Amino acid sequence: MANRRHPFFAFGPCLLSTVAIAGSPAGALPQDQQPPPPGQGQQQPPPQRPNVPQRPNLPQQQQRPGMDQPQLRLPPNVEFVPNVVYASATNRDGSSHDLLLNAFFPKQSGEGALPAIIYIHGGGFTGGSRDIGNQYSAILAMGGYFTVTIDYRLLGDAPFPAAIHDCKAAVRFLRANAEELGIDPERIGVWGHSAGGHLSAFLGTAGNAPETHGEVGDFELADSSVSCVVDFFGPSDFTSLRQTRRADGEIRLFGEEGGVILEERERKLAEAGPLHWVDAADPPFLIIHGTEDRVVPIEQSRLLNEALVNAGVACELVEVEGGGHGIREPGVLSKAAEFFDKHLGGSAVQAFARLQQQATDRPIDQGQPQRVPPGEAQGPGGGGNPPGGGGDSEGD
Repeated sequence: MANRRHPFFAFGPCLLSTVAIAGSPAGALPQDQQPPPPGQGQQQPPPQRPNVPQRPNLPQQQQRPGMDQPQLRLPPNVEFVPNVVYASATNRDGSSHDLLLNAFFPKQSGEGALPAIIYIHGGGFTGGSRDIGNQYSAILAMGGYFTVTIDYRLLGDAPFPAAIHDCKAAVRFLRANAEELGIDPERIGVWGHSAGGHLSAFLGTAGNAPETHGEVGDFELADSSVSCVVDFFGPSDFTSLRQTRRADGEIRLFGEEGGVILEERERKLAEAGPLHWVDAADPPFLIIHGTEDRVVPIEQSRLLNEALVNAGVACELVEVEGGGHGIREPGVLSKAAEFFDKHLGGSAVQAFARLQQQATDRPIDQGQPQRVPPGEAQGPGGGGNPPGGGGDSEGD
């Protein structure tokens, strides 16, 4: 096995012959439907990014049980680099765990460094796949962003806060290698749905707090804070969530058996929620939640919004009337794109608007979700669809 501790991967024309692209050529978006690249006028050549060794034989992540693999329709102006190891971690059984990301960026990016956006998948902390975020990330890359979708250790791999440590390692990876990747280390946003919404919000509220860093990855000294957060229906406070979720009265985030001191468990449960870490230094937030969510009650987002606003943080809560755990409102993704453009400086709104013109009932299709009876959901944070999916569902 080649040495996979070095984070870099090659950029430039030579990459086109080596990168595996999901989906068929027939699924690609036509060139004439693409929005103009950031900055009007004649296209500029991409900034010089140093060629660095391409990872040979990068392992493909196995598809998780019960997951429909979403088909990626890759826009022709977007480069796709899958299966990059951003860190190595350790599972509860002592085995090594390579954490992978998929990267998307515009082929013609003009002058200057790109803003970056990290997508974190949902799945109740027990399932899901980074590939769920591929299509969203490809569209954002059309709008001038360097986007990644990331793995993190699930509860079957390691107890909480392993997932937090992994997500923070991904931020540090991007920031530490910003010059080589051609991104702006001061413009890194994050978004996610359900459990991924929780992890995104945690990155926003915990910031660079050293007690939340963990020891994952090679860049321990890099800053793990982010510039802005989009939280789709993520839990914010596990202590109150436990009181309202009859499906799992005991939230087993920490893999503990009997004999745990009650006070210690309550403290750890409180500290696992983004709500615990809110302060005036937090970045801008956009929170989106359906009023009829039966997996993560909307009160979770209302609590977080209230705390952020009271702390003086710029925060907007969008309540989707009648929306469940997974939102199909056509304007929701455009709202997220507008938020990122405002705070990171890209032009994703144009990309989403052009796609919306040709939208069908489900313009960004992630497969038909499974329905879950009211009050029954898998995992402590609920399953949930990515934004754009429909209904209350399990295990996306």
